[in-house]
Amino acid sequence: MSGGRSASAHRRVRPQHDDLARPLRRQGLENMGFFTKPDAAPTSQNAPLTRERVEAFLTSREWRYFVDSDGDLGGNWDGKVFFFFLMGEKQEILQVRGRWNRTLPASAEAQVALVANEFNRDKIWPKVYARVEDDQLAVYTEVATDLEFGVADDQLGQLIECGLFTGLQFFDALDARFPDTAAQTVAEGGADVDAR
Repeated sequence: MSGGRSASAHRRVRPQHDDLARPLRRQGLENMGFFTKPDAAPTSQNAPLTRERVEAFLTSREWRYFVDSDGDLGGNWDGKVFFFFLMGEKQEILQVRGRWNRTLPASAEAQVALVANEFNRDKIWPKVYARVEDDQLAVYTEVATDLEFGVADDQLGQLIECGLFTGLQFFDALDARFPDTAAQTVAEGGADVDAR
């Protein structure tokens, strides 16, 4: 033994269960059930992500959707256009992308960034970005999820709703911040849209 320490000085003492729970009790979190098993069995099994499954969910909710001239699946919610893209090498990434139905002068980009920062300070989703299109600032939201190992029907529905509803929440924040702007309305649909 080097340094005059006994073998017992190198042994770690394993904390007792009560020692582990003490910090949680101080925070009022002792009944959170970090390692509890859910009582209910899953309602559906994972299956590969497909466009047909996205369409089936939209149909089950009785939401109208369209296929545009590029073959992209989309729809209008509260006057905002959202698209449902399958991306990735195996089409395993679901991306729900929304576009605000108004544009702003390109000079408003810093103000939009401030709204996005304030919004994302309290919310996880959606990703928000703006880009200049035809000298006007267009604003987009995205929620993307890698589903390489498949997705259950109920989970797919939650992901689609998350993309839609969090995007709409952000667009509402933009509407509140820019109520009197001389905004241009984005064209909704057209002759190249196949409404379902």
